[in-house]
Amino acid sequence: MSQGDKEVDEELEKIRQKKVQQLKYKITHPEKPKPKFDTGGQVFMLSVLNFWDLVRKYEKVVIEGYADWCRPCKALEPILKKLANMHRDILFAKLDIDQSAVIAEQFQIQGVPTILYFKDGILYDRTTGALPIREMESHIRRFLG
Repeated sequence: MSQGDKEVDEELEKIRQKKVQQLKYKITHPEKPKPKFDTGGQVFMLSVLNFWDLVRKYEKVVIEGYADWCRPCKALEPILKKLANMHRDILFAKLDIDQSAVIAEQFQIQGVPTILYFKDGILYDRTTGALPIREMESHIRRFLG
């Protein structure tokens, strides 16, 4: 074996050892899966014009049907913001039922606040009333996984 072959073999061994170290690191430090998108913790406003586009575009959507005159809806606002910040891979949105009566009728929203839980464009659950954050979190886990 010549000196050149020996140097090449040593260089290949160094590369192999480096690759083995990189693989060991990846195994012991797995990357956390990244969400498909990040809402930035925002609560979006929906209307008749963008309702179906957003419900179909995002895999998981939680919508509060509300009215400006509704006190329980106002009490739910900070809870919705907190949940949106906790679950950035879920689109949280609000729909003014007085301004979007067609959608409210379609989903038979008769009391506010009404929360609609969508997954893959399909309504999986609904609740009425200003629920505590733990109860809303339970619905999110159960229906939106």
